[in-house]
Amino acid sequence: MAFVIWYELSDLNIIAGAIAASNGVIPVADRNLARKYWQGGIDGWATAPVGHASADANCPLCRELVCTFGTLTEFRALLDRIADALGGDTLYLHKLAEDMGNWWGAKDPWP
Repeated sequence: MAFVIWYELSDLNIIAGAIAASNGVIPVADRNLARKYWQGGIDGWATAPVGHASADANCPLCRELVCTFGTLTEFRALLDRIADALGGDTLYLHKLAEDMGNWWGAKDPWP
């Protein structure tokens, strides 16, 4: 199974940066889980294709990032835990995780 998230590069930068910065700050289990999501497709954030037919037409610069590991629900919960652990600018991850629960932010399963 796979899921997809649709976001502009600026948002994907925040997600990727938070996952990379989580070493040493979040519990080992969450670091390992983040690594699995990273290797499952999140690492392709910078080269994910732009444009898609399934998401919001008001976001022509959104990238279609497919992850082949885990579930969207688990990924959203991981982002919330990372935001809580890191604080500061990463608190924006809470909003992204919430947004991924809407049809325009993500879809699970994919395709």
